[in-house]
Amino acid sequence: MNRCLWYSLTDPVLGQVYDQRVKIEFVIGSGKVGRTYLHVQKDCFFVSPIAWYPQGAKWDLSLGYRPGRHPRFERKATQLCLTCHTDRVVVDEEYPERFNLKSIQGAAISCERCHGPGRDHIAFHDRSPNQVNIAADTIDPIVNPIKLDSERRESICWQCHFSADDRVLRYGRTHADFRPGMTFDEIWVPFVRNDVDAPIPVEPVNHVEQILVSQCYRRSDGRFGCLSCHDAHSLPSPKEKDRFYRAKCLACHIDRGCSEPIELRTQSSESDSCVECHMPPQRLDRLSHTSQTDHRILRKPMPKQGTARKSELAIFHFGDRQLPQIEQDLAWGLYLGKEAESKRNVNQARLAEPKLASALKSVPDDDEIQEVLGGCEALLGQTNRAKDRWRQILERHPNAERVLLRLAVFSTEQNDLTTARNALIQYLQINPWNSDAQARLAAIFAYEGQFEAAIQSATLALEVNPSDPFPHNVLAQAYQGLGKREEAKKHVMWAQRLTPAK
Repeated sequence: MNRCLWYSLTDPVLGQVYDQRVKIEFVIGSGKVGRTYLHVQKDCFFVSPIAWYPQGAKWDLSLGYRPGRHPRFERKATQLCLTCHTDRVVVDEEYPERFNLKSIQGAAISCERCHGPGRDHIAFHDRSPNQVNIAADTIDPIVNPIKLDSERRESICWQCHFSADDRVLRYGRTHADFRPGMTFDEIWVPFVRNDVDAPIPVEPVNHVEQILVSQCYRRSDGRFGCLSCHDAHSLPSPKEKDRFYRAKCLACHIDRGCSEPIELRTQSSESDSCVECHMPPQRLDRLSHTSQTDHRILRKPMPKQGTARKSELAIFHFGDRQLPQIEQDLAWGLYLGKEAESKRNVNQARLAEPKLASALKSVPDDDEIQEVLGGCEALLGQTNRAKDRWRQILERHPNAERVLLRLAVFSTEQNDLTTARNALIQYLQINPWNSDAQARLAAIFAYEGQFEAAIQSATLALEVNPSDPFPHNVLAQAYQGLGKREEAKKHVMWAQRLTPAK
């Protein structure tokens, strides 16, 4: 597509702060819940902070963004989001955090996503009867989901719709590894709240958790699932919607219909819609201007939306099968370690550290375990050990952007400016569209008296995020160092005007 998103800001004192137009190359989403936009920089996808919400007919912040200081056009599209919103994704081993057109094998969701690889299917049927190296138990790789057992059938939908409270990749897996016919837990370890009867907040992708607590699912012995109600190949028209889903309900409930009198039922729904009462739309907690069907299939509607669950977190196991203990420990270590870092929680870091250290003995070259373990050690005050772990990753993968940035930020906090500067320079050679990294490098240059270099980096930061006050503070310092007092005063004023009021 050939369209732009246009952002502008005018301040009564400063005048025009920015007038920014960004070309939009791709759209993510069907448009039913929302549309998010991607633009391309240096052959890499970045997510727009602005999305379109058709239910409210409004523009607002994209999912994951918050008002105030947030990444503008500098948030990269990740493997996880592209895995669910495109047909197939491949990872560039040299640049594992860069995704572009070469990464996408099929922009739209296709038949293969639910039925398996078409090329292998053709090769299976084209093979010679006398062909050697064909195992006796080789079967057609194409699957019909309706013929699978309940877990494998549901896993096809769960690959994108079972986000859980969090899900951790199993060792050696990527988000793009799932194939129809596999079980969900062959790829991911999902964490859920184990009190399934607690109220569940409605979120954009927690349909699975909702359906698992429904009586329809729990009493069906695995027969009930996503395909019981949804046609994977089409949607009913708005006029046919009530009749279509009512027929789905009556397929199971024809012998025991609704206990409410028809006169009362048609007061709330002229078409006598089952969904209207038992699966009413609920406002999404984390997505503006949007609602979605409540998949708990409540016998009697709740008077108001349930609050967030406070019950204990546990690994979800389908049936009686459980992961090997070593993999459970690794999943817990990764989950707790990431939580510890995001919340700066030292106690969680203490819980995660021995689990990760134990797992690393079996797989000493695993980057993710090393990275998260280093984060825990940093929280626990083990400064040198943390930095050494990240340096080991960079020796193997010098373009690991997240690790470079992690090393730079932590080294800055420890006042190790040489390490921080070098890591930032290396990081910005790969991804110059991170305004915070540009501003951090500018601040180091200014501190070291390299004022011209500081001005250059701070100016680049403002080109990406012109509403950030921090680069203006750095520019004020740099111009003051060069004896340009008027320029310094101007940037002091800009920094003050752009700093949010507390």
